[in-house]
Amino acid sequence: VSTSFVSGAGSTDSGADNSALNLTAFPTQGTANKSAGVELAVDTTGYGAVVLTFDQRNTAPASALEVVQFSPNGGANWFDAVTLTANPPGAWANARTVVLPTGAASNNPNLRLRIVAAFNGGGYAGTGGGYAPSGAWALDSVRVEGAALPTVTVAAISDAAEGGAAGTLRFTRTGSTSAALTVSYAVSGSATAGTDYTALTGTVTFAAGSATADVTVAAIDDVATDAGETVSVAVTGGTGYSVGSPSSAAVTIIDDEAAPNYWLGGTGD
Repeated sequence: VSTSFVSGAGSTDSGADNSALNLTAFPTQGTANKSAGVELAVDTTGYGAVVLTFDQRNTAPASALEVVQFSPNGGANWFDAVTLTANPPGAWANARTVVLPTGAASNNPNLRLRIVAAFNGGGYAGTGGGYAPSGAWALDSVRVEGAALPTVTVAAISDAAEGGAAGTLRFTRTGSTSAALTVSYAVSGSATAGTDYTALTGTVTFAAGSATADVTVAAIDDVATDAGETVSVAVTGGTGYSVGSPSSAAVTIIDDEAAPNYWLGGTGD
């Protein structure tokens, strides 16, 4: 495909220089299905509900069918989002809207999108009759938009004590609290789950209407003398949120065993 710029008159572009990207020199009939068109590299970090919109005008011999595809991994694998049919030759199809899959498109620094010519049966169908590689697409007002995702952070509120109160780790989210939200976290630290404290689940859920959610760390009272072992958590990526700062926090397990006293003595003259 070769590119140039042509007039975008009739599109939704309101700019003083209303130019549209013109694509031509498409593949010969019956070859290179879903490979010719335009590709976009998009970083959606911090955004969800990602939507692609664009205006399109075809000339008569251009492919009448196109597929909007997405790749969640920088172009390594491609998946079809939707198949679209062109308006009659010369007529703009304005504000074409493609809602992209949340899991693949949201909060993704490696998202790629492309609009490519597609077969109708065994080959390309022309927009206003027979197909020819000299047909052209004009694309204008191409936009990728999304809604800002809530940012999740974590902080230690209180330490845990053997034979006493549980420790508390508090997760906080920004933005709308209208819906419940489940967040994942990784657990580490010098304390051992199941021996020093009750194992954590690795997820925490914000109730609808709440901006905070607590995880409790319940110490297990043992007979060993431990020197302030820690339980650390770190927010990990997931669907519907982004990781903020601070992203990690730790509580200390306070031991209730007294440190042993040793006496070294001897006799002498």
